[in-house]
Amino acid sequence: TLLIFLLASDFVSYLTLPAHNIVMNGEEKTEYARAAYREVYGNIVDSWKIQCEDAAPNQTSIIVAIDQELFDGVVRISENNNLQLISLQPQLMPLFNRFKNELKTGNIYFSVIESGRLLFAHLIDGHFQSLRSLALNGDWQLQLESIAKREQMLVEPKSSSTLLVYAPTYKNTRLPNINGWMIKHIGLKNGTDFKKSH
Repeated sequence: TLLIFLLASDFVSYLTLPAHNIVMNGEEKTEYARAAYREVYGNIVDSWKIQCEDAAPNQTSIIVAIDQELFDGVVRISENNNLQLISLQPQLMPLFNRFKNELKTGNIYFSVIESGRLLFAHLIDGHFQSLRSLALNGDWQLQLESIAKREQMLVEPKSSSTLLVYAPTYKNTRLPNINGWMIKHIGLKNGTDFKKSH
């Protein structure tokens, strides 16, 4: 039996690596990523397993980290139950692949509302520019509005920004109206579903 294991964002730490002009192999990029994590979290990152997005040196890339003990535990449980672990990844990654058509062109913001966290990503032509992961404070609509307004002040877009929201647990919840933003639910099976372009 094959096992694909998806992790909620509560178990994942994300960072954005800026574009650079140095060509690095996989091991060098992982150590570069670990150094970036260490600046934020300290030496605890030495016990983390880090995975880097396969992006060109001149592109911003996303890196993810999970606790090495968590990874080892999943591997051990798989082996003890005769399961073949073929993938262990953050839930964000298959969601990104699922909505790739909607995210691949233009200046797009993408938010994922999980049970305990809110992810807020900025992409340009399908490439991550930034990714924030925040604990939900109870009213995710207000929190989303606050993040969007803060982002608007930072980047000062010349036209309306598009924000795609994936919130399956809150599919009947009305999205906030935010001046200067076009906001749409995606991934729903009702009339508010943002249809994929073909």
